[in-house]
Amino acid sequence: MWGRQSWQTDPEAEYVMKGFRPKRHPQARRSSVRLGAQRSTSPTGISNADALRRGWRYWAKLPAVILLVGALWLLVTLFSDARFQINEVTIRAVAPEPVGTRRGVLAGAKPDVGLRVVRAEEIQQAADIVGTNIFRLNSAETEERLKRQFGCLERVAIDPWLPNQVLVTVQEYETVLVWESGGRSWWVNAQGKILGPVTNATDLVVIHDTLGHAVLGDGDLPEYIVGVPWGLAQEMVKALPAARSFDYTEDEGLILHVTTAQWPVYLGYKGDARAKVGLMQALVGELMAKKINVQYIDLRDEQRPSFKKS
Repeated sequence: MWGRQSWQTDPEAEYVMKGFRPKRHPQARRSSVRLGAQRSTSPTGISNADALRRGWRYWAKLPAVILLVGALWLLVTLFSDARFQINEVTIRAVAPEPVGTRRGVLAGAKPDVGLRVVRAEEIQQAADIVGTNIFRLNSAETEERLKRQFGCLERVAIDPWLPNQVLVTVQEYETVLVWESGGRSWWVNAQGKILGPVTNATDLVVIHDTLGHAVLGDGDLPEYIVGVPWGLAQEMVKALPAARSFDYTEDEGLILHVTTAQWPVYLGYKGDARAKVGLMQALVGELMAKKINVQYIDLRDEQRPSFKKS
């Protein structure tokens, strides 16, 4: 039959019947290799080329990993090594100068003029940086904290020096007076601006608010104490350096007490400080020579000095 003859005459079909497949031409095998149809694979199913590429990527990342580990080790060492803990703080004061920037004021080889208002021990204690790792030191925050605590400091600069030293350079206000009222004392500048509460006893000029003109408490403080003749007080100190304490009342203005009898001398709000001092010294000398006791001496108008006997 036709179908039987086709089985017998077809060689490939005969091989299939017997369980064999025809042998392919070698060119067909090479073509399949070129096209990627036949690949050598590892037991896990990953080709040798993929494994090689992955291994190369791992080795390429190794230098970056080493650098990262080294950087972390260096940071841990710098932040934990006792050699970088601050153990020496130097406080240095420079003279006030008209300047525009903080660094311009305090940088450079300016002479140490010494502190007049606060003590170096107070600044060091308030800074509280001894034992701190020098790389953890926040200079800007410490500078602002010191200026808030010590209002008499106009500028502060903190400069760390490796491995464990810090230089604190401060500039005090050129003129600082003390306003005492209600048993409490406050620093004020030449214009009467409140700088902050007094933290220690000093030899600054003190103005006593004898009748409660401006009693300052713990609440919101005014920026300035107005009405007080701050300028006259400074001029009086220049004319009479021995004067370190004045009283103040709204009616009499500045009051200076003289002699062992503590005669009050009314100085008022304005006028020539040197003229007032000259008149006061002459008048006091004459009164003491005549053994006249007085209730007060009035020099509010130096053109018309007067006194009232006891």
